[in-house]
Amino acid sequence: MTAPGDTTANYVALMRERGWNWGDLADEFDRQAQQPALDGGANARSMARWARSQDEAARQRREQAPDTPPQDPRPEPPKRTAVPPPRPAGADPCR
Repeated sequence: MTAPGDTTANYVALMRERGWNWGDLADEFDRQAQQPALDGGANARSMARWARSQDEAARQRREQAPDTPPQDPRPEPPKRTAVPPPRPAGADPCR
C-alpha cells in the first residue's frame, strides 16, 4: 500500500499485484455495484466511470507515442565506483 492519501497509486499497486489494467478494475467496480449496498451501488458505479476514464487516457497516450517502448518509472541507481584506499603495509587487519 502506498501513502494513505494517494488513492490512484493504491489502485495502481492493486492492479499490478493482480495483473489487471484499468478496464479490469472498472469491471470489478461494476461487479461490486451489483451487490446490495446502502447507496444502491452509486459509489461503485462512480469508481467504474473513473477507472474507465483512466483506461481511455492510457489508450490515448499509447496512440500518441506508438514508437516509444514503455519505460520503468524507477530509474536505475548509479553504479558504485568508489574503491577503498589500500592498507599501509604492516597495518592491523582488524582495524
